[in-house]
Amino acid sequence: MVLRIFFSLDRPASIVPKCYRCENADAEHWCENDCKHSFCGRCWDIIHEVGQYRGHTRIAVRDRPPEMPTCKDHTPEEEKGTYWCEGCSKEICGHCQQLKHKDHKFIIITDFVQDVEQQVHTLELIILKLLIVF
Repeated sequence: MVLRIFFSLDRPASIVPKCYRCENADAEHWCENDCKHSFCGRCWDIIHEVGQYRGHTRIAVRDRPPEMPTCKDHTPEEEKGTYWCEGCSKEICGHCQQLKHKDHKFIIITDFVQDVEQQVHTLELIILKLLIVF
């Protein structure tokens, strides 16, 4: 059971995105160029086999850049969340940071994500050491 938990830390199946085109299959590839979407293998081949899309760079969906969260108080079109409000434990946009959260402690969300990734990495190392002992 511990091994299952450890190996699920890498990329849990629940966060594998669906294909942007067909919306049914799990995505396998991320388009690094102007598409900036995840595609299953079939849809990647259909879209990227001809024309201007042929030269697009494909990477594994697990290696795609992290998605920028959006502010929960605005539609995605209005504002991207760029800050993490430590007092409220949620992502906020610049507009909300200046108005609703102006007296709260906040950090740039990419810094917050890097901190969380480092904590996960540290936990992975601890778990590995524990597994070796047992």
